[in-house]
Amino acid sequence: MLRRLVVVACLVAACDRFEATTAPSGPTPDAAALRVTGAAPAESPVVAAVTSTFEFLPPLGTGVEDPSTFDATAAPTVEVCAWNGTACTAPPVVTFSTTPSGSTLPITIDAVAGRYVASWNLLDARFTTRLTYRIRVLQGATELGAVSVDVVRGRWALTRSDGTLAPLLAASELPIAFTIASVSAGPGPLRNGATATGRIALAHQVDTWTFTANAGDHVVLSLGETGTTLNFSPWLRVNAPGGTLVASNFGFFAAQVEFTATTTGTYSVLVASADGGGVGTGDYLLTLIKAPGALVVSPGDQGGTLGNGTTHTGNIYLGDIDGWTFSANVGDHVVVSVGETANSSGFSPWLRIVAPNGTVVGSNFGFVAAQIEFAATVAGTYTVIVGSAAGGFTGTGDYLITSVRAPGIVTASSGDEGGPLVNGATATGAIYSGDIDGWTLTANQSEHVVVSLGETTNSSGFSPWLRVLAPDGSVVASNFGFSAAQVEFSAPMSGTYTVVVASAGGGFTGTGDYLLTYIKAPGALTVSTGDEGGALTNGATHTGTIYLGDVDGWTFAANAGDRVVVSLGETTNSSGFSPWLRVVGPTGAVIGSNFGFSAAQVEFAAPTTGTYTVIVGSAGGGFTGTGDYLLSYIKAPGAVTVSTGDQGGALVNGATHAGTIYLGDIDGWTFSAAANDHVVVSLGETTNSSGFSPWLRVVAPNGTVVGNNFGFSAAQVEFSAPVAGTYTVIVASAGGGFTGTGDYLLTLAKAPGAVAVSASDEGGPMTNGATHTGTIYLGDVDVWTFTATMGNRVVVSLGETTNSSGFSPWLRIVGPDGAPVGSNFGFSAAQLEFNAALTGTYTVIVGSAGGGFTGTGDYLLTLIRAPGTLTVSAGDQGGALASGVTSTGTIYTGDVDGWTFAANAGDPIALDLAETGVTSGFSPWLRVIGPNGNVVASNFGFAAAHVAFVAATTGTYTVIVASAGGGFTGTGDYNLLLTGSTASFRAAAPAGGGESGGRLGCARGVQACAAAIRSP
Repeated sequence: MLRRLVVVACLVAACDRFEATTAPSGPTPDAAALRVTGAAPAESPVVAAVTSTFEFLPPLGTGVEDPSTFDATAAPTVEVCAWNGTACTAPPVVTFSTTPSGSTLPITIDAVAGRYVASWNLLDARFTTRLTYRIRVLQGATELGAVSVDVVRGRWALTRSDGTLAPLLAASELPIAFTIASVSAGPGPLRNGATATGRIALAHQVDTWTFTANAGDHVVLSLGETGTTLNFSPWLRVNAPGGTLVASNFGFFAAQVEFTATTTGTYSVLVASADGGGVGTGDYLLTLIKAPGALVVSPGDQGGTLGNGTTHTGNIYLGDIDGWTFSANVGDHVVVSVGETANSSGFSPWLRIVAPNGTVVGSNFGFVAAQIEFAATVAGTYTVIVGSAAGGFTGTGDYLITSVRAPGIVTASSGDEGGPLVNGATATGAIYSGDIDGWTLTANQSEHVVVSLGETTNSSGFSPWLRVLAPDGSVVASNFGFSAAQVEFSAPMSGTYTVVVASAGGGFTGTGDYLLTYIKAPGALTVSTGDEGGALTNGATHTGTIYLGDVDGWTFAANAGDRVVVSLGETTNSSGFSPWLRVVGPTGAVIGSNFGFSAAQVEFAAPTTGTYTVIVGSAGGGFTGTGDYLLSYIKAPGAVTVSTGDQGGALVNGATHAGTIYLGDIDGWTFSAAANDHVVVSLGETTNSSGFSPWLRVVAPNGTVVGNNFGFSAAQVEFSAPVAGTYTVIVASAGGGFTGTGDYLLTLAKAPGAVAVSASDEGGPMTNGATHTGTIYLGDVDVWTFTATMGNRVVVSLGETTNSSGFSPWLRIVGPDGAPVGSNFGFSAAQLEFNAALTGTYTVIVGSAGGGFTGTGDYLLTLIRAPGTLTVSAGDQGGALASGVTSTGTIYTGDVDGWTFAANAGDPIALDLAETGVTSGFSPWLRVIGPNGNVVASNFGFAAAHVAFVAATTGTYTVIVASAGGGFTGTGDYNLLLTGSTASFRAAAPAGGGESGGRLGCARGVQACAAAIRSP
């Protein structure tokens, strides 16, 4: 049974000599292969003994037949042998010849077309599948060229030099087609791109060469001496078809002319010696490059098709020029760069690019490198001419040339860098003199893109330079810097974008290693090993490091309407680090951007549901700042996760929670509330503060901000819950670039609700008639509760004691339904009085008003509820009154004393209150509450107060003694006398012992009495 085989060809020129430097320019086999110029060259690129040029023709090469120079007498042979990569492992399995005999197969000579063809039968049973074979073209014992092929079953396909396969072709035979052109040993026609050899052997000898050109063609002719010379000064003259001198140049070692043809026809090139007397002799090499026009590269020389993104090697000898080509469409953006490598002698790389219409689109040279950048205005094949500038065209040296075109597929050479970028990942690369690396990324219209570049080690004058080209070839962004560069843009169109990395300034000579990172939003991120980024956890803190020119990409999901805060702060190991935050929405729109010297923060309401991208970098200073950072994100609504060692989580009603804010930190806390619950959240700094400005933000379950407040030392927000659910509290430091740091205490007061009091703090259930002590620190609130029945008369009074610093006592009372009942504050005392509208638990919130909630101090808090049994605190006054007996007492700042008596309906009651002893602003104030909670009588005066009434109801009446006016701040001793009661009533003795109405150890005055209450 016959076998069908596949041949996968790898060209010698690509595999043996140019594997890392040449790429295809199209999808077909014709466009895929390099022009094959023979076996690997010797040290000298051109030798005088060469008498012919060889090229593989399609499908194994890209050579072009030229019947006018075709050598039909070359008598080549073709051998096919098994190949191990360096040598044949066995005698040829098949041989082809122009004079076949025996087992030798024929080579067809087509002189009209200018080609030789040997047909390789792929069904030949002598071939073993899955071996590599070498096709060698010989002239005598000299190998003119070779290709390697892998034989597998099936059809055959050509392997391009980038490793991809051209389309499969079904065939039973593989045509081995090639051309051999004769090279003139003396003057004659010049081939475009090829190097001709000649000798001026006699004094006054002139060699005449010719070439054809069309009007508008751009022509460069270069002449250099070689071999043995005697006073030879190469001299070039060019005459137009009519004999007119077009150009002339001579030099000690080389000469070059450049012009645009004005006439179509045959031009004459005259080579001679320009020494004194014209007697110099010597060998020379002459090269013609004409554009437009197909180029023929001489064996051992360099030139041909430039691959997009691929690096090609070359060598310039005395007076040499190399011709390269590439195709471009109108609007394509092109960058071509050349840099010298080793073995340089006065080499000044010189680039010239000629358009398909013969127009010079760019010319640049430098001491070590050169670069040209332009937008193609004409579609077709562009010609690149590489030479050495200045110094009489005598510079010699090796070079690397790279072309990056956009749009277009970029193929990086083996050992070089470039190719597709991965979103979020970091790519590494190195720039040598005159190098450019081509990278690509895909983006949809309106997606947001950041590309950042930073040098690493081994840098010599490296100025990182970024250029980004759109799918239509337009320049989207360009930036360079001393150590880093960054570009940011919104994609104007969908497609593949090309990123060109190079070194700017200084003649493109900078060299160094680099790291390149690209972040596109929206889009899934891939984080390189050892780098930072990825998914953010709500409430958690994430660590990272920014190196030179680095950007880290993080993501989180949010629903439309969610409230989001993202905060960033530097930690240690910082060098010029200016934390920079950018947040990009699911549509690619930039939601927020902020940077600062040490910290940055962005806050917003999510406009769209989806994945948001956070980009962390260093702003300003050329993107050169480096340092470690901490990144936190809080989204509300949403469950909050607190990192180990950080603070946040669930708040307990009435309890105090401790935390610490570092540079750029935010802590996330949560609590649940029902609709219409009344909420107070208070925050105050403690010790270890550095520029800390406590900042409170509270976000509702629907993402709306219900409170926002900050201050120098404390902050507080108060609101009625608009919806039921989980509320999020965000604690941070405001102002000053979010750089404040410090410890804090955070307290939640929510009403209605059970209250938990932290150890060493104050609050909890209040006892009717008793005095409760407490302390307010910076930003503190204490939460107390009491129960009342609808209709009860309630008086709650608050007064500062000692150790006060700007303390303005502030009372707020919230009813069982969450509605505020009252709020009052004063310089030293505050008091609220009301009739209970509902039965249930009332919440009392004690704090310091005004001055940024920064007042601190000790306080005494008293509740009197009527009707109700009174409990008198030890050291305080109050209790049962007896008719006709004078009771004594003391009022301190903000104090109220509760007394009771029994009366029968119809009793004529009289109460007299008078100050005694030493007073301070004391205005005696009497209030009498009936058994049903109604106010029966009220009176006050400067020194005394008197009320008289007829008891309307039988029962217990409550008498409230205080100081009226002046913010309830009056203090002093008093006598209280009841007359007219006929009821028999005895209340419990005061809790501290002693007789009812006694002074209970307060004979020392107001301050001693207050001290006794604080320290029972």
